[in-house]
Amino acid sequence: MKNVDKINWYLISRNKNATTFLLANQHMINNESFSLNEDYEAILYLSKYPQLISWSNLSFNQNAIHLLKQNPSNIDYSNLSFNQNPDIISILKSKESYINWYGLSQSPHIFHI
Repeated sequence: MKNVDKINWYLISRNKNATTFLLANQHMINNESFSLNEDYEAILYLSKYPQLISWSNLSFNQNAIHLLKQNPSNIDYSNLSFNQNPDIISILKSKESYINWYGLSQSPHIFHI
């Protein structure tokens, strides 16, 4: 690939269309941003290397709900409130005092709380 030296690794790390490229260049992945990557392979990689996860950012990731459910003590409930996955409702119902109502107000699933 040309111009690799010009890539913004923070931004490309969250790009779900760049996951194959990123996994071939793992040493360049920005793990904080990669936790926002919604690609299946990115989530699979993070599940194998949980020490690399930014749990705060992963809480925004609508395709990472299974990882969040497996690690409830790591969930950032404020950020989870912005997550558009309908499965967040079952998690938030048990932690209602942690809900970020500003974030949840943007969700079509607010009416299920």
